Amino acid sequence: MFNFKKVTAVAAAFALSLSAVAFVGCGGNSGSSGTAQTQSDSNFVGTWNFSSININGQEMSVSEYAAYSSQQTGQEVTADMLQAQYVFADDGTGKLVFMGTETPFTYTDNGNTANVTLNGTEVVFTYDGGALKITDANTGYISTFTK
Repeated sequence: MFNFKKVTAVAAAFALSLSAVAFVGCGGNSGSSGTAQTQSDSNFVGTWNFSSININGQEMSVSEYAAYSSQQTGQEVTADMLQAQYVFADDGTGKLVFMGTETPFTYTDNGNTANVTLNGTEVVFTYDGGALKITDANTGYISTFTK
């Protein structure tokens, strides 16, 4: 029998880990040298989609992570349920889109890191070779987002 509460709990925990991992600080855009970042200078501006997760040194695609989550919970978790998207605007604002819900955030662009605040939670995104990465402080899981 399908247990919607359990699947919702897994999805909520995933979203919480993403938001808890994705954000630190609030304020205006500034570069690592303290100069203002423009849209063309920013590594972060744009739409970033959840593409993989590293759990204890094992890299998993979204589909593999869905299968892993299904195994861990005993309930079906699909890749569609795990789709998360961060949209960074050039004005220091953005939104997390997850399970049909948009949650606004603010961020400070520091060159290769972005300090982001979402729902009062602060986390750091790191720009790494064309991808954004965030590390969950509670689990150590590293989520990767690509354009």
